[in-house]
Amino acid sequence: MPYTLTADVAVVANQTLTIEPGTTVQFQGVEDGLYVDGTLVARGTAAAPITFTSDKAAKAPGQWKALYFRVGGTNSVLEQCVVECGAAAGWVNESVSIDRTTLLIANVTFQLSGGDGLFVNNASLQIRDSRLVRNVRDGLRTVGAAQPAIHQSVISGNGGMGVENLTPTAILDARNNYWGDPSGPLDILNTDGRGQTNPNGKGDKVSEYVDWSGFLSSDPRASVIGVPEIEVLAEGLDFGTVNLGSSVERGITIRNIGSASLTIHSVTSDSTRFVLISPAPPFNVPTNGQQSLILRFTPDVTNRVTATLSIASDDADEATLRVALAGSGLVAATNNPAPVAGALFSDSFNRPDADRCDLGAGDNVLGGSGTHHYLPLFPTGGNNPLNPIGVSLLGGILSNHSLDYGGVQFVADANPCARSSVGENLSQDLNIRVELRVPTDTTKRVTQAGPFFRARPAVAGDGIIGGANTGYWVQLHSTGKVNVKDLATASVLASSGAPATFDPTVMHSMEVAARGETLEVALDGRLLVFEQSGVRAVSVRIAASAVGAAGLAFGAEPNRGQIGGQTADNIVVRSPASLSALPRQDNFALVTELRLEVTREGKGITLRWTAQEHVFLESTSDLTSPATWTAVASVPTTVAGVNSVILPLNSGRQFFRLRTFSAGLGGFAAAPRMLSANGAISE
Repeated sequence: MPYTLTADVAVVANQTLTIEPGTTVQFQGVEDGLYVDGTLVARGTAAAPITFTSDKAAKAPGQWKALYFRVGGTNSVLEQCVVECGAAAGWVNESVSIDRTTLLIANVTFQLSGGDGLFVNNASLQIRDSRLVRNVRDGLRTVGAAQPAIHQSVISGNGGMGVENLTPTAILDARNNYWGDPSGPLDILNTDGRGQTNPNGKGDKVSEYVDWSGFLSSDPRASVIGVPEIEVLAEGLDFGTVNLGSSVERGITIRNIGSASLTIHSVTSDSTRFVLISPAPPFNVPTNGQQSLILRFTPDVTNRVTATLSIASDDADEATLRVALAGSGLVAATNNPAPVAGALFSDSFNRPDADRCDLGAGDNVLGGSGTHHYLPLFPTGGNNPLNPIGVSLLGGILSNHSLDYGGVQFVADANPCARSSVGENLSQDLNIRVELRVPTDTTKRVTQAGPFFRARPAVAGDGIIGGANTGYWVQLHSTGKVNVKDLATASVLASSGAPATFDPTVMHSMEVAARGETLEVALDGRLLVFEQSGVRAVSVRIAASAVGAAGLAFGAEPNRGQIGGQTADNIVVRSPASLSALPRQDNFALVTELRLEVTREGKGITLRWTAQEHVFLESTSDLTSPATWTAVASVPTTVAGVNSVILPLNSGRQFFRLRTFSAGLGGFAAAPRMLSANGAISE
């Protein structure tokens, strides 16, 4: 029988919580987690492991918060456990967080995290005989001088790095592990000067300052006879946008990382829009082998649709593995916009479907001349820089088919994925116009899309954010908000705020105009007002750059690994021209101030506030620095646009606040109000 946690639970200092073998601890919501300030002993057995998971039938990354082992705790144990589906977006970045405390980890599987499987801060723990697999970001991420050691473990299928050490003063010991492929981890750099590289490794990527020597060529459990182990090299498959009446096929790869042949009994979809083309089950996957499943998506509606693919096998601890499927339908365009005066080059994308390195050249039907191709950006989940995600050309539209960053940079080379090919260095001053679609889903996850400019010329598989990158990315969000992101610092330079209404299911026209130290942005023919450093204006202050590469980028911040499907069409790059003659749109004038009302009614407290998306209610009993705020677990009930929560009146003082995670609105959305022990309210 599982135990369901419906709010945050804490193991307080000097106390011990022991969980019996075979127990399932499941968390109800994204705001629920387990905090360990004392000791947690979770020691399962091979026959009866302990599982920390969500209460959802369809398991997916980011369905609850995390296990927090905090400073002051001691002697905790995770042994023969499974920790999955944590790291809820907007709350945390990892499923398990270990902060300057002692912990034994043995035979633990960290999987399906919405961020990192395991995050370690300044702790010298030992990890052995474990699995860090299929996490959206890193398998293991560490900071602080004291480093953990991980041995005889499987590190595979993670979307970022298998192991990332962010402390250049310490070497992380990750010897004698299996990285998902007999060739070992991918390590293409030698910035730490240790001479340890493996550019031909097909396993998970590893950062610098990690000793991965003596890597294993197979699962270290191979000595256990007759144990198949399924692994899917993606937690989701997004088919992008497809014209109604058409179909598109995509593949997903199954691996067997176990020590015996894996039998796939069935592969079923819960939607007739998504069907398996090949191979027909049942079929076997040998040890260290893999098999691609080819699926076909045929849309019959114009909105975004989702489904679940269920893969049933003889894997003892994962008999049914589920993969999220998604795609969008679109009515095929019949006409292109009129040619644009002053166009340098353009593209309507009206040509046969193509993928990644073969997107073709712009057709210039919207104006302009010359030959301009597309260099695909950002590496795959397999971290092979020669196999970039990029975007696909589907039904005459450029579509992001990944659940992560994707994009293209303009390049003159007809072979954009050649090692010698780099992005074009265009003019510092130019206008870029493009039609964009930035879908969301039923849980209101946000995507972004838009042009970037004054960037560093890239090679295939490069990113464009942080490090030595320069320039700016103008991001249209699913809410209608537009952010200007500094690519060097990865920070938001300016924001337009969100309009009162916005339809993320249709295409929207965006134009950016960069001239000298001024940037203007128009959305659907209206010049946007931005807020930058507390000042609102129709122009954004930007800096000049020594380089001038440009292109399109897609993202899902902060929902990486959970949603994709952004599209772009009818792009025009033209000589610089001001947009000041367009009518203005000031989204900030539409923002209503949030107010939190706290009243005492009988033995309870009633809190009311105007309902808005991305706003969270938090409480604390201490406003000294630093205050510890926690989410209020009760689920609000909305009546006529007002949220209402009723809580018991506890002894002592209580403070409440509304907080938004929307970058356009900032931190505190309403001033905290104090409720004293006798129920009196003071400002």
